[in-house]
Amino acid sequence: MLAADGTPAARALILSTPTQALSSAEVTAVADFAAAGGAVILLGSAADTDALSNFDPVVSELGTDVELTDTAVTDAQNNLTGVETVPTTTNFDTAGFSELFTPFTADDPSAGGSLDLVTVNEDTEGDDLAEPQENVVFENSGDSALDLTGYTVSDATSKEYQFPDGFTLQSGAQVTLYSGTGDDMEAELYWGQSARAIWNNGGDTVNVIDDTGTTVIDESY
Repeated sequence: MLAADGTPAARALILSTPTQALSSAEVTAVADFAAAGGAVILLGSAADTDALSNFDPVVSELGTDVELTDTAVTDAQNNLTGVETVPTTTNFDTAGFSELFTPFTADDPSAGGSLDLVTVNEDTEGDDLAEPQENVVFENSGDSALDLTGYTVSDATSKEYQFPDGFTLQSGAQVTLYSGTGDDMEAELYWGQSARAIWNNGGDTVNVIDDTGTTVIDESY
C-alpha cells in the first residue's frame, strides 16, 4: 500500500468489516499506510456484528479510541431503492467537516530532484576511451537538488558505476559521465575504465538505481 519512496499509493484505504481476523502483517500494513499520511476508513456493518471484533487489532495498532456500534443505522424514508439499511442524505455538516477530517494530498513528485537521461554518446571518434570519450549525460529535471550518493549506473551486462559519496546535482544541472579516466568535477565524472568501453555502439541499456534499490532510469538505445 506504499509506493517505492514510502509514500501512500492512494489517498485513502477503506477497510470493510473483515469476516476473518487480519494477520499481523496485514494489520501492520494498514498502520504503516496511516503513519505515512494516508487516510484509513473503517467501514463497519451490522449485518455481521460478531465480525466487528476483527477491527480491534487494527484500532489498537492505529492508536485510536474509535468504537464500532453493533446497532444498525436505518432510515425508512431516506434510503437507496427502498432498502432502509442503506440510508441516504444530502444534509452534510460542511462547516465542521474540515475540523474532523481533511483530505490527504500526496507530495508532488516534481517538488524533489528527478534524474533523467539526456543523451548517450556511445560512438565517439577514434578509441571510445580516448578523447573525446564515450559518455552519457544526466540531468536533474526536478525542482530541488538531488543527492546521488548510493546511485549506481550500469549497462545491460555487469558493468557498474557508483556516484561519489556526497555528489549532488542541482536543479536543472547536467552531469556527463565519461567511461574512461579523468578528474571528477562538478559537471564531469569518470567511470575509470582503461581497457574496455561501456556502451555498445550497436545498442545497449542505460540503467540507474537509486540508494533505495529503485530503478529510476531504464532506457535502451
